[in-house]
Amino acid sequence: MNMHEKILDNLQELVYIADMETYELLYYNRALAEEFHIPQRLHGKCYEILQGRRDPCPFCTNGKLSQDGCYVWKFYNQLVGRHFLLSDSICEFNGRQVRTEIASDITEHVLLQEQLDKNLSLQNFINHCARKLYRQDADLPFLIDDVLAAIGEYLQADRAYIFEFSDDVVRNTFEWCREGVVPQKEFLANVPVGGIARWMPNFYAHQPILTTDVESLRESSPEEYAVLKRQDIHSLLVFPLWNGKSLRGFVGVDNLDPERIDSSRVLLSSMKFFLSSSLWRRDSLNELHFLSYHDQLTGVFNRNAFQRDVQKRDADIGVIFLDINGLKDINDGDGYSGGDAVLAAVSRSVHELLPDTAVYRMGGDEFVLLWQGGDEWEFRRDVERVRSLFAGTLGFTASVGCAWVRREDDIGEGLIAADARMFAAKRDFYRSSPQSGRYRSGLDDVLDLARPGRLEELLASDSFTLYCQPQFRVADGAVVGGEILLRLISEGKVIPPTQFIPLLESLYAMLQVDLHVFGKVCACLKRWRDEGRPLVPMAVNFSRTTLAFPEVADRLEEIRQKFDIPAELLQVEITETASTEDYRTFQKVVDSIRAKGFRVAIDDFGVAYANLMTLARLGFDELKLDKSLMDDLCGSDKRQRLLRLVIEAAEDMGIRTVAEGVETEEQLAVLRKLGCPRAQGYLLSQPLPVEQFAALLS
Repeated sequence: MNMHEKILDNLQELVYIADMETYELLYYNRALAEEFHIPQRLHGKCYEILQGRRDPCPFCTNGKLSQDGCYVWKFYNQLVGRHFLLSDSICEFNGRQVRTEIASDITEHVLLQEQLDKNLSLQNFINHCARKLYRQDADLPFLIDDVLAAIGEYLQADRAYIFEFSDDVVRNTFEWCREGVVPQKEFLANVPVGGIARWMPNFYAHQPILTTDVESLRESSPEEYAVLKRQDIHSLLVFPLWNGKSLRGFVGVDNLDPERIDSSRVLLSSMKFFLSSSLWRRDSLNELHFLSYHDQLTGVFNRNAFQRDVQKRDADIGVIFLDINGLKDINDGDGYSGGDAVLAAVSRSVHELLPDTAVYRMGGDEFVLLWQGGDEWEFRRDVERVRSLFAGTLGFTASVGCAWVRREDDIGEGLIAADARMFAAKRDFYRSSPQSGRYRSGLDDVLDLARPGRLEELLASDSFTLYCQPQFRVADGAVVGGEILLRLISEGKVIPPTQFIPLLESLYAMLQVDLHVFGKVCACLKRWRDEGRPLVPMAVNFSRTTLAFPEVADRLEEIRQKFDIPAELLQVEITETASTEDYRTFQKVVDSIRAKGFRVAIDDFGVAYANLMTLARLGFDELKLDKSLMDDLCGSDKRQRLLRLVIEAAEDMGIRTVAEGVETEEQLAVLRKLGCPRAQGYLLSQPLPVEQFAALLS
């Protein structure tokens, strides 16, 4: 049974669907089956099962139906001996045109009408209100308000209202007030059920409450008297609203015309059925609307809601694509209940982290977040919070991609960019994941580094070992600095950064590693200073994912202060490619780091052939020329002239250049001729354990 059939089965109205050509009964709900005392899913013709006829009904309305709306009529069914108000319409069902009929039992109303022959105006009024509630050209809550207004004016009352039960309170959900009467709906949103305890026995007996003089309650029901008196109520009539076997609420009028008490009884006794049915239909429509725009498993918005909302933006917006890593493996290992639990945890965790951000499940393991209400800097900060959240502490990880879309930009391009970045992160994860064969690079030495908690174990056991590549002054060969290189020792094997860094970046866990390394470098400098050794600036390489963390400069400053190391002895190295991924955000990070007194170097310059002036706008201190620029340097006059221009341009802007990957005496001689002040490479020294580097300084 699909969701729509479940909703129809919970209706108190009788509903059936029949083929318009064959009269075959295709569906009927539980209420109809109970009313006609037939088993569900009985096959046959509608006129046979519902009318007891052998031939099509002469009063069949098929010829009166159109695509434009409903045909509403009344009918007395002899099989069950009940009167019904019928609403017939045409719709599509499994690819064919069918007739849908909704029947409301109005037998009590009809019987009451028989007593109203002398009051035709009231009868017409009731019919008018009932038909209004079944109109389909307006929202149902609006129609209920409209009918309450009509009832209040007809009875010359001060107020007409509906209250609905919710747990241990009743809520005034609909209200009409005569002009000059103070509305009470706002003050009656949560009335304890105990406040109407006197009414409940009548309600459960399906009987109304009539109070013609509130003063009669002064002694017998002082609490009720105080409430009514405070609202300036001197008389009232209320009828219970039942939904099947459940008491839903009550409808009532205050301060009605004493001459119309009998009419009030008849009117509310009739309208209670239609109003109760309308409230149920309202809830059913709300549930259908919710299901149309929400994911049933997680409760967050779905793809329909995303398509609706993404075009409504009227300001800058941040887009975050989030995809759970290894959901198939989780389903295979823990069953689909385990995968469902992970999906629910994603929704819950994101809502807790970013309660004001709309979350959409696009299907499967993919979610999208639409971030609004701040600037790009704040958005990037929250992106990193999301990445940190899904770095493994929850027991699983997720790949994240983002894009900042300005109001005037094409949202489609932003979505494509965020999706592409998420896919790249996903690809990096699977390339490095030992559990998956997707995108595998064959680097199995990282083993279970992706396992939650494993990184913390390695950091605690000091498995990340520091090496230092000495940096020399070209003019005289003096050691003037060092670049920290990282190695991972796992199960007695040395794992180079080219293997473990891509995996940690895909998990957005390099922040922990980079800050750990920075702290170890500061500790080394402090120890060497305490030992009386000479100190030179030390450069630490930082991952692009670490530099995307907005508070990284503050974290570095906290560590520096802890060890009391001068900021000029610490340099942050950033790859050229990282500097071009998101220029505006990157510039803010570089500025914040330099504002703390740290030096910033652009590493691997020449790999991406970036424009020197573009990089210079970042305001860095050192430019490291990639080894690729050293290749064929001695045999290419054109390359030497180009490199001279770079060195001179950098010097003019106060930027120092360092040549990396120097491996021959000829290369060193050319660099000396070109005026490059510093160099490093295997010709001068291979990377050394930090303590050997300290001995070299001594």
